[in-house]
Amino acid sequence: LSNVKIRLDADFADDNFFGFDVDGVDSISLEMTDGGEGLIKLQAGEVFQEATILAINELPRDGSPIYLEIEYRGDLDLDIGLLGMAGGEVFKDYFVSLRSNSEWNMAYINFTDLIFASDLNSYQILLGADNSNGTTEATINVDNIKLLHF
Repeated sequence: LSNVKIRLDADFADDNFFGFDVDGVDSISLEMTDGGEGLIKLQAGEVFQEATILAINELPRDGSPIYLEIEYRGDLDLDIGLLGMAGGEVFKDYFVSLRSNSEWNMAYINFTDLIFASDLNSYQILLGADNSNGTTEATINVDNIKLLHF
């Protein structure tokens, strides 16, 4: 639609917009594959938390719809959240857990109420996965992550 504003368009073809290490473990990150997808690879016992490199600001505060669009597949649930900033304070929270599935799925996550209620200065999209109870390697692929608003 002509009135849709795309604030993030991570298709992993040329750029990886993720890379802000939230969990403090440099060896675990969202990588780009040769096929143009994002890849999260976790060994048994590992946890992944990473956010977009750039913060997104000036999102609508009037109740206009704000959605995250994401394609995903994998062996683990994929957690989606926001990392928000106001002044020197950082707030992190996961809001949705997308169930693992070996087939590609597309999800639309409504962030409208969360952003309206939090009223922070800027936000980073947060991805997480937990293989801390796993006994084998697990992978999650992501693609076409978009933050849209009207």
